[in-house]
Amino acid sequence: GSHPPRMFHRALLGACGGERLRGDESQRRTLFTTIRSLLAPGSCLVVVFRPWHQADLPVPTKYRACFVEGLPCEEELALDLSSVGFDKVSMQALNYPCELSLTTWCNFLRGLQPSDDDSMHSELAAFEDQHRATGGVEQYLQFR
Repeated sequence: GSHPPRMFHRALLGACGGERLRGDESQRRTLFTTIRSLLAPGSCLVVVFRPWHQADLPVPTKYRACFVEGLPCEEELALDLSSVGFDKVSMQALNYPCELSLTTWCNFLRGLQPSDDDSMHSELAAFEDQHRATGGVEQYLQFR
């Protein structure tokens, strides 16, 4: 026979750069409706993301422009959540220190770039050269 969907009491939606939240309003609302259908009454959904437009991330210019496009602001997310039945929606902005090696950060960015965009590849290479330490010591980037 068919089984009822499993009900969860807590859910965490982590969205690096908001990628899972990118798209039009109807796609986000479909995502939130699906999540809500899997949550038991009185449950909690926490959405965590780092808005590219606010963060002081060390990102080359073309990357920043590329990834900001299509991302909703926090107020839009709150409206989307409310519209599908989440009744207690609140937002909180937190700064926290973060440290990544230059190699790790550039590999992350390289994975996001379209493979056929030579200008983005060139800009990332220049960014990497600008931040690379001399003497073979790994450079670490710090941001909040």
